[in-house]
This record gives sequence, C-alpha cells and structure tokens, in this order.
Amino acid sequence: MKRIAVFFGILFSILGAAQKTHQFKDHQFPARYVLKKSNDTVQSHIQNMGAFKLSTYSPATVIKKLYMIDDFGKKFNLKENDVAYIEFTDTEDLKHVFVAAPDHLDLGLVKSLHKGRMSYFIDYYFTNLYGNYSSTEYLVEDNKELIKSGLFNASGKKLKERFADYPDLLTLVDTMKTREDLVNILKLYDQK
Repeated sequence: MKRIAVFFGILFSILGAAQKTHQFKDHQFPARYVLKKSNDTVQSHIQNMGAFKLSTYSPATVIKKLYMIDDFGKKFNLKENDVAYIEFTDTEDLKHVFVAAPDHLDLGLVKSLHKGRMSYFIDYYFTNLYGNYSSTEYLVEDNKELIKSGLFNASGKKLKERFADYPDLLTLVDTMKTREDLVNILKLYDQK
C-alpha cells in the first residue's frame, strides 16, 4: 500500500511540475507575430526595452532585434527584417501594431497609421550606441515620389504640391497639427 501511495505521489508531482507555466513580468508584453517565411500566427511575449522604466512601452522594443519569451520562459531573438507583422498590448492596455515596410524602402518594421491611396507610417531607428532612438514619418503613394517628414524636410510643402488639385484638402493641410489630423486628411484623399 505504501508503494502505491509513493508511486502516485511521484506521478502527481511530475505531472504537476510539467503543467507549470512561466510567470511573466510586467515588462514582458503578450504578443502575436507572423514571420515573412510563414503564414502561421505565433503567440508569445515580447520583452519591452524601455530605457527608464521597463513597464512603460518604448519603440526601442521593435528596433533591429526583438527579444521574445515563449510560454515556458525560454528566451529567443527575432530579427526585425524577418517579421512580417507583430502586435502586442502594453501594461496600459494600448495595442501596438507593426508591419514590414514596403520592400523597396528597406526599413524593417514600421508603425502603420493609415493604409490607402497614400499610406502613412513611422519608422523608428537607433541614433547612437546608447540606445537613443528617433523616428521618421513616411507618406507613400504608388508611382509617386516618397514624402519623408522629419526635422529638416519640407514635407508640408510636398504634401501641398501633391494635393494641388484638391483645394479643400489644401486648407486642411494648413491647419493640421497632429498625426490624427493627417490621417483624417488621407481618408478624405482616399475618397477623391
């Protein structure tokens, strides 16, 4: 009888240990991703790379190398250029979605703000070895010149040239102040 009790005790302890899953920390966000070489959606967690507070989302999380954690706590890396799509939710329940940039731009993962007649997205990149990052916004339209926005680019002027045939959009470009304003203008442009 003692042998049976010991046998079941060992069996249940082995089965109990096998069922344990990794306890994720608050800076390891639940994620879903698709690799370029596969159409399978993989559920995992992504390690946030925030510089000052790990639990606060940082775009550095998806620059160059993505630090992933599987359900058992095993860590592995993905290269930014190997990922077609990734989405994750941070500690403030904000959903972040990144997609592979168009191949001709050679950028890696970008945050898509609008996809339509003229697509609008943001590329994040490291500016130095210390992990500081910056971003550039892109407006891409088929068979037209790329519009790049940044500190030293005249993107507003180029956007006005592109909308020269649409006076209603030109007045909106003059008054735009936020990214959301630009997305709304692009939605109107889609309808033209």
